[in-house]
Amino acid sequence: MGVVMKSIRSHLKIITCFFTLLVFLQGCVVYKSEPATIEAASEPNVKVRIKMIDGEFIKFSSLEVVDNKIFGVKKKRGEAFRTLIGRDSIKRIQIKDKKMSTIGNVLLPVSVIGSIVLLTISRIENSIL
Repeated sequence: MGVVMKSIRSHLKIITCFFTLLVFLQGCVVYKSEPATIEAASEPNVKVRIKMIDGEFIKFSSLEVVDNKIFGVKKKRGEAFRTLIGRDSIKRIQIKDKKMSTIGNVLLPVSVIGSIVLLTISRIENSIL
């Protein structure tokens, strides 16, 4: 009975690590390295990351320009919150790279899952032999 319990415990550790890693990878957002214009960043449904003059990064669901004023929009629980951003406090604006974010959110978990499955299969085969 002790050998079976050790085997179950080791497999549960692998499964726990897998689900923990999966949770961490779901929120992966990749931003384009080249700076974007305010006009490009203010298009609807474009996630942005703004580097401020002081070096701080602020992420927004989108940007809005109203009466020549820039607002960063954050959405929480279906509600939008707007933050006024001074043009002179912005150092760089980056927009979300949809292609690389999708690759990161799909390819990386699939490769991790595949590796875990292969390791688990090899461990099971080794424990049987």
